[in-house]
Amino acid sequence: MEQAVLRISVRNLVEFLLRSGDLDNRYGGRREAEVMQAGSRLHRKIQGRMGAGYQAEVSLKYQVELGKLCVSVEGRADGIWKDEETVTIDEIKGTCRDISGMEEAVPVHLAQAMCYAWIHAEQNHLEKVRTRMVYANLDTEEMRYFTADHSYEELSEWFSGLMKEYEKWVNFAYQWKEKRRQSLQELSFPYEYRTGQRELIVSVYRTFLRKKRLFIQAPTGVGKTLAVLFPALKAVGEGISDKIFYLTARTITRTVAKDALELLEFAKTNFGGGWKRNLLLSMRAGEAEDVVTVVLLQDEIVGFAMRKIDGNPMRFGPVGVCEKVRNAGIGGILFQVKQQEMCSKGICHLYFLSTDTPGRRFYERHGVNVYRTYRKYEKSLAGATV
Repeated sequence: MEQAVLRISVRNLVEFLLRSGDLDNRYGGRREAEVMQAGSRLHRKIQGRMGAGYQAEVSLKYQVELGKLCVSVEGRADGIWKDEETVTIDEIKGTCRDISGMEEAVPVHLAQAMCYAWIHAEQNHLEKVRTRMVYANLDTEEMRYFTADHSYEELSEWFSGLMKEYEKWVNFAYQWKEKRRQSLQELSFPYEYRTGQRELIVSVYRTFLRKKRLFIQAPTGVGKTLAVLFPALKAVGEGISDKIFYLTARTITRTVAKDALELLEFAKTNFGGGWKRNLLLSMRAGEAEDVVTVVLLQDEIVGFAMRKIDGNPMRFGPVGVCEKVRNAGIGGILFQVKQQEMCSKGICHLYFLSTDTPGRRFYERHGVNVYRTYRKYEKSLAGATV
């Protein structure tokens, strides 16, 4: 089995492990896009002044094994140049802030330069490397320089410590991806296929395998959303892809797939497969938006109520909230909201067929009366209960 490779940029690596300081990252009233464009222009201007022996935007890559993963640390040094016998790694940072009072390089910026220095020294068998931090004000083009000399042994020890610190996070990432892979491999399509839907799913999956593009046009009701999302999830589970970008012109369409999956998982985890099946049937019938009410707490689903699970608009239930918010009155509020929604649609009565003892107490507290009592009979026949 081919070893999995995790790619991470030098910048993301050092910012993840070493970033600290002020949370305020605003740009003095200027938009981020403007700052990036100004920074790129100043980068090129500084690099252009350095002469013919200056190598700008040098790609560097180094792979190291951490646990079960091979980590590829990648990036581009802003500049590499040699003066007499010393190789210097440039790291250029544009800023809108006053740099006249700076006394030393920002540690996370220096760490970025040191990563490039280590990779270049390792791959070119250098005994020492110099780093030069260049800070440039984007408005005045004032510059400050901070240089430091590093031996190969110093860089080697420092980089090993950095990767050792990163290893625990790599293991977390590997374990999570394995859990995700196993879950997605077991994923099955939740509905009966509509006409043409299976063929569409197969075409989408083949497109992922061949790394091609597929353009689809189909009328409303065909089931395009799940027909595209399902093979995309399966492709992630098979290791064909790692991320899914789902882009639409309308916000409601963009959230359909994600919200549906979250609600189904919430129902199964907290209440069992029967509740999940009721939701699936309402989604399959295209009625979920009309018959299901969801409670969110800080964008997290904590409860839901629905009706019409047997086709009768008056049929109420199930209704429930997750354990962590029970006894907080949320279930009662949800029940009242659902009743008001039913009344607004001209539905003047509600009923359901059965509930457990805690459920009966809940409903009776909210004015629901028992009008029929069922008795349950059972008998053991050769070890089987009927």
